[in-house]
Amino acid sequence: MGDPPSIGSPTLVVHGDADTITPVQNGHALAEAIPGAEYLEVHGGRHAPHLDHPHVVDAVVNFMSRHPLSNA
Repeated sequence: MGDPPSIGSPTLVVHGDADTITPVQNGHALAEAIPGAEYLEVHGGRHAPHLDHPHVVDAVVNFMSRHPLSNA
């Protein structure tokens, strides 16, 4: 998983609870390992939850609007 604690940028971890490729526990672990990360679990979401659950795109846009990119 690399070194998630070194990630200093705002992070949103999105994971579908019906993902059969990557266990949902991995999403939880990743979000817990990244300081300040937010976690969005998509009920019924599979490996690419944004394809079946369009509200995920809205959640990502909302997250990005709350954490605009800096020029640093």
